[in-house]
Amino acid sequence: MSKINKEFRIKFLSILSAIIVVAALIENYINGGFTLSSHRQISGLIWLAITILILLITFLIQVIPYEKIQRLFSRFIEKLEKIGTLNLIITIVFYGLFPYLLFGPFTKNFEGYFLRAALLWLFAIIQSFFLKAFCPRRKIVEYFFLSLLFTAALVQGVSNLRDISTYPFSLSWSEGSRFYYASLPFSQSLYGQKLPLSFLHPSRYLIMSLPFLIQGLPLWVHRAWQVFLWVATIGFGSFLLVRRLNISDKLKAIVLVSWSFIFLFQGPVYYHLMICVILVLWGFDRNNFAKSLIFVILASIWAGISRINWFPVPGALAALIYVLEQPYDNSKKFWEYFKQPVIFGIIGTIVSFISQAVYIPISGNLDVKNFTSSFTSDLLWYRLLPSATNSIGILPGIIILCAPILIIVTVHFLRKPNPLHFMRRLFIFVILLVFFIGGLVVSVKIGGGSNLHNLDAFSVFLLCIGAYTLFDKIGKEEKISSKTVWLPSLLLVLLLLTPLGWAVKAWSPFPYFDETDARIEIKELDQYVQQAVAQKQEVLFLDERQLLTFGEIKNVPITSDYELLTLMEMAISKNTDYFKNFANDLKNHRFGVIIAGQQSLGIQDNTYSFPEENNAWVMNVSKTLLMFYEPEKLLDVSNLVVYVPRNSSN
Repeated sequence: MSKINKEFRIKFLSILSAIIVVAALIENYINGGFTLSSHRQISGLIWLAITILILLITFLIQVIPYEKIQRLFSRFIEKLEKIGTLNLIITIVFYGLFPYLLFGPFTKNFEGYFLRAALLWLFAIIQSFFLKAFCPRRKIVEYFFLSLLFTAALVQGVSNLRDISTYPFSLSWSEGSRFYYASLPFSQSLYGQKLPLSFLHPSRYLIMSLPFLIQGLPLWVHRAWQVFLWVATIGFGSFLLVRRLNISDKLKAIVLVSWSFIFLFQGPVYYHLMICVILVLWGFDRNNFAKSLIFVILASIWAGISRINWFPVPGALAALIYVLEQPYDNSKKFWEYFKQPVIFGIIGTIVSFISQAVYIPISGNLDVKNFTSSFTSDLLWYRLLPSATNSIGILPGIIILCAPILIIVTVHFLRKPNPLHFMRRLFIFVILLVFFIGGLVVSVKIGGGSNLHNLDAFSVFLLCIGAYTLFDKIGKEEKISSKTVWLPSLLLVLLLLTPLGWAVKAWSPFPYFDETDARIEIKELDQYVQQAVAQKQEVLFLDERQLLTFGEIKNVPITSDYELLTLMEMAISKNTDYFKNFANDLKNHRFGVIIAGQQSLGIQDNTYSFPEENNAWVMNVSKTLLMFYEPEKLLDVSNLVVYVPRNSSN
């Protein structure tokens, strides 16, 4: 790299550092960091001092001759080299210090978005100096991006620990319901009766159910298991992708694993889909068709008990890897090259449908229509653009997140001469386009969520293509130039930083839950429930059913009907037959007590988040419930209500 480029780079990075710390200072001021009454006053003053120091350094870098800066830098590194291994120890301490500051006792001082981003940036600069002194053979900019991404990946993993709690109520909407559905494979031992398995995301609940193999484990262990699933599957999948690329440079391999880990969490890509990805990345071998097909079949069996839009994913991923790795032989016929990718796709999809068909009778669900509920749900196309449900919008969000990879892949695929045969490029483009459009359609489905998780398959495929492209691991035709494409350094920096912009936003302080008050409410709730049981009345836990699963409330015969998640799915899929039964049961006062969240009859417009979901719930659930039942007791902490039958005279 020329002297001019090096000088420009250090000046650019110093200016960028100054901008970030000034933005953090302004944010700190707006959030009250400098008011006399603020508990963050000291941290605000410390940050002011840091900002002044960074601005001074930035100014000096702009005015001092580059050669002098180099000499000063070299002398500083030489002094650090004298402490030897202590440089590595200090670096490791900084790796641990950053998540401690964000999530430890001082978490309130680091709530601001720009403050967290600036702190991450400055820590990476500090770590890069110590790493350079410990191992001088690498460029400091390489150590900077290594520290930046590895620290961010570490924090991304640690941030998931917020979901480990002994708090007995749901930490978020439907969180407790998921543990109830995970318990159903063990319903006989837990509830004394055989209950139908879930028709929604069966594979998720199957893997979540494993801790139930050991009876009596508390709720926090099951939460910890789910955290492990998130971190382990995305982490292992990222590792397997890098292993396939066979990157000899260990530093670059660590950077790619860290970057992939952060990128896949931004959807996020769910851990039960990652199992399909892991199986294909692990077992696929383009030179061994039989072995590859076995792993595609295994992954497709799993996809078949997952979500219907995942059915073609294992076969498509295997086909994509084959086309990326296997050069096209012009001397052979078109079919001879593409027959394996086509077979992977067709057989994988067929196996997924067979897997679902086998699961349906095993699950014990009498109504097969439950498994096709997604086909009768409304599509809300306005959610592609910014709305109250998704402030960025699904389409702008996925474009922003994936833009750097898309640019790199596009530049590589359109250049001339091209190392990929036209038919290979067309095949890759079609796969991306199909899963992009499919992901958008699923994302706008009512109940589709407020993030990008329904574009998970597209994100995985694009990540694979981008990684193969960037590290020049695409199999090339022999007679085509293998010269790698040149990309501007600024574009590569943008590629590295884009997912960080999303990740930093999610690094909020851990929530606090008052468990003492929650236990008091459970005792109150238990009194109503036990009274109904003593009178031989049926009790419906419409919400918070995990209280029964983990023995917070005991000796209550469980009712499998009308659980929160199922009710919502039936509401948004317009299952009128289901709600005829629901209305009939409530009209006849089948349940002596119903435990549910506080119900509202308010119809919402698009200025609210998830208005269509709310309105479907109000029309199908709330109106019916409040017509035949009335609130007896409101529990403030959990927002649960004890509902009892209305007198016919009311």
